[in-house]
Amino acid sequence: WTGTIVVTGDVKVAGGQVLTVGKGTQVLFTNIDQNNDKVGDFDLTISGKMIVNGTKEDPVVFTVYGKDKSKNGWNRLKLQGQGSTINWAIIEYAQVGVEVLDASTLTDTVVRFNGEGIVARNSGKPKLVNMTVKDNDKDGVWINESAVVSVTGGEYSSNGKSGIASYSQSSGAALYVTGATLESNKQNGLFVRGRLAGLVTKSNIQNNAYEGVRASAY
Repeated sequence: WTGTIVVTGDVKVAGGQVLTVGKGTQVLFTNIDQNNDKVGDFDLTISGKMIVNGTKEDPVVFTVYGKDKSKNGWNRLKLQGQGSTINWAIIEYAQVGVEVLDASTLTDTVVRFNGEGIVARNSGKPKLVNMTVKDNDKDGVWINESAVVSVTGGEYSSNGKSGIASYSQSSGAALYVTGATLESNKQNGLFVRGRLAGLVTKSNIQNNAYEGVRASAY
């Protein structure tokens, strides 16, 4: 894909197939809500691989179509294939910015103005590098089931709930954070409920409305 892509239905990339998105590409999802649940119907599901080649000067943008930007204007970007790579992108105005069920890597990408920012679940193993995840209605990153999430650097701030939150009863769930900033979230910087292995080092967790770090059992 290059240029401007207007999405008027669900898009699926099958297993074994690769979708490459060039720098500066605008991927615009039309806001159609046929079931009246106040969420745009369309999503982009990657069962193969997606390679997003944005740059600092020319990021790739995934957003809702039109000048009137409304939250929940499209459904989500769902990564469930062989491991995608997303570099220098902006993902905004979806119900879920990115749902990761595989070993994808997201780098230098902004995830903002969504319901949930990033959801990692099942056996997803996303690597989040120098991300900016902010101004989402709920959690910046939401971990569930047996997902293992690696966070290196980046900012997780001003989200409606926590910067990073884990809700899992699986012994396989894990979170590794180094050099990140979790601040000014409307609940916790880091919230853990249930089981979660991992390590948090060299990170700045401050100015959150509730505790910086909170852990509780189910």
